[in-house]
Amino acid sequence: MSSAIDPLQLMRSRCCYKYMTSLILSIMLIADAVALNIVCRRRAFARLAAAGGCTLVGMIVALEHASAACLPGDLSPDCIGVYKVPIDDAILPYVGTEAALKKFAPDTRYVPPIKSPATKKEAMKNLREQRLAADDIIEVVTAGRLEEAGIMVLKLLPQVTVAGRVLLTADSQVNISEASETIQSLRRQQLESVVEQVYVSWNSVDVTIGQGLRGEMGATVVAQLTILSEIKDAIRALDNLIIAMDKS
Repeated sequence: MSSAIDPLQLMRSRCCYKYMTSLILSIMLIADAVALNIVCRRRAFARLAAAGGCTLVGMIVALEHASAACLPGDLSPDCIGVYKVPIDDAILPYVGTEAALKKFAPDTRYVPPIKSPATKKEAMKNLREQRLAADDIIEVVTAGRLEEAGIMVLKLLPQVTVAGRVLLTADSQVNISEASETIQSLRRQQLESVVEQVYVSWNSVDVTIGQGLRGEMGATVVAQLTILSEIKDAIRALDNLIIAMDKS
């Protein structure tokens, strides 16, 4: 554990101080499945996605205060619509093995970390596979099988997340010598925005399905229509990412 980042050091850093209040609020709202409207929920996920290394502190707070939390890749029905621990290099030492998770968060169920695609080509293949899966999710929601749809989203979410990270890493390693530094920076920001939108929109779908399963949206048909609308937005975000990477 000597290589792990000290949460207190992160909390004291200028970066984390800047984002800590909004980040922790966002995580705790998501973790406790507060019935946010769609716009507010997506803003909460966006703050979480933009937090970077500060996520570790927020995760600690969320695990202490949330009524439920799951690791990415856990396909148990009780993980639908609850807080997902975001896995990155800072957090992995605490949750990457069953022994570490038991010591750090004993009430959280262990699943092995999601394996990242080794190359940009594999990441793109992954995204296209999940795009096909998204069409299947629409059919399942239309048929009223919300729990099944929720489990499908649990499977999709970590796959598109790790693929997006790999694509961002691959893009940062491309040397565009003919382009100015400003153009490269703008291009990078646009790609980061597209990847973030995929993360935000699919996490929002997950939460909405959870609300539908708990009856928080009233009649089943209302839940179905709301979920379908969110899925269409999430598919649009995924399509935008695939198109952006095909052009790069």
